[in-house]
Amino acid sequence: MIEPPFSPETLGERWHCTPRHVQKLCRSGALPCFHVGKLLRISAAAVEAYEAGECQSQNADSSDIAGPGASLGLSEAELAAVRSAQRTGQRQKRLTKAFSQPAGDNPDRAA
Repeated sequence: MIEPPFSPETLGERWHCTPRHVQKLCRSGALPCFHVGKLLRISAAAVEAYEAGECQSQNADSSDIAGPGASLGLSEAELAAVRSAQRTGQRQKRLTKAFSQPAGDNPDRAA
């Protein structure tokens, strides 16, 4: 039977930590995760691998341990493209938010 994925909240309860800590682990790449729309999810297999010490840590040599995209079957080039797209999307959101404010409220935008 396939186990349902964890949310940061449910994994935080399991590990006795905050959901924010789980999110930071995901963002750093130490804990493989995926998104369902805006929702962050962590597979049960990724949790078990992390608990067993098999996931990449920030200080580990990446040549010794498979990267976070390996479990998804992504090559390093594909994973780099996904990360680039995510960064571009985040920049776009910030710019959209900054320029949607009136000029007087936004120091980044000249009147």
